[in-house]
Amino acid sequence: MIISLIGFMGCGKSHIATALSIKTGIKAIDLDYEVEHIEGQSISTIFKTKGEQYFRDLEAKTLKSIIDRYKGENIILALGGGTIVRKDSFNMVSKESTAIYLKAKEEELIKTLSGSEAEKRPLLQCANIEERIKQLFSEREKIYNLCADITIEVDNRSYDDVADEIIEKTR
Repeated sequence: MIISLIGFMGCGKSHIATALSIKTGIKAIDLDYEVEHIEGQSISTIFKTKGEQYFRDLEAKTLKSIIDRYKGENIILALGGGTIVRKDSFNMVSKESTAIYLKAKEEELIKTLSGSEAEKRPLLQCANIEERIKQLFSEREKIYNLCADITIEVDNRSYDDVADEIIEKTR
């Protein structure tokens, strides 16, 4: 089974994937890391030099490659916050994996993504970070809910606690 962790940037997908991997012994793959490795650049640099469309194309191609390579195996896949906004990626995740929406409240995401954390996020390079988060969250929340097989609230919870709930709900 492929477990895909979906949700807004800053909700803990990568950390929860690691905790889940440690608890289960199942390999965890971080899609953002894979894209950076293939391209040999950070996501921020890819956005700056080649644009968001190039990044999304590369992200979708990398997602397909991972899903094809691990079909029939158990893996945990931490996706980028915007991965499933693209229709072909949404369809791959819906069809080929169990999608788990790691749901955080908007106000918690604003706290998490403010300050130095915003500097790492290409889509938050703007004058009003809070308004940008609200806009993106509003656009994406519907998509996360449509894609999700399971929704798990993550606010004020440890990564281990969330990983335990994922294990319980995917048995």
